[in-house]
Amino acid sequence: MADEKKKEDNPEEAKKKGMSPLVMIAVGAVLGGAGVVFGVPAKTVEVEVHAPPPTILDIKHPDVITKTFNPKTRAGNAVAKVSFRFRYECSEDVYDDAFAQLEENYDDAKHAVMLVLHRTSVQALQSETGLELLASELVRALNQELFGVHVETEVGAPGEGDGHAPIAQVTRILWDDIQLQ
Repeated sequence: MADEKKKEDNPEEAKKKGMSPLVMIAVGAVLGGAGVVFGVPAKTVEVEVHAPPPTILDIKHPDVITKTFNPKTRAGNAVAKVSFRFRYECSEDVYDDAFAQLEENYDDAKHAVMLVLHRTSVQALQSETGLELLASELVRALNQELFGVHVETEVGAPGEGDGHAPIAQVTRILWDDIQLQ
């Protein structure tokens, strides 16, 4: 009883003896939270690293295709001689396969070029628009014969028909010489 009387007489001593429940909860939360932070391993984020896309090569074929033919005329006969090279694209990783396929199908491609040229008129050979159309027809014929591209697609994009992506694609005709008589 004497202790109770002392507490009642001196309220400051009562507060010093113990901590209030609110302070205890706050200290427990801080220490418990810190324990959770230190107890759980650090979160690791895995980022998928994609291989860089292969470099697309723009290659100028070294051989000149030269054809002498009789273009369509309204009256009389005409003789034309056309010489050109072509550029093609392929990815760096399939260059050797593309070149082997080009070598294998080169004679068929020259035959397809001759068929396209025989359908050409003298007027087409004399106009800039006609030469642009002839170049696009030659690109289409070379793509089909050399690399099996049946529609204009990007290198590496699936083509129609067989569902496979072409390994290369002819992109441009480079005229060397056009003679018309």
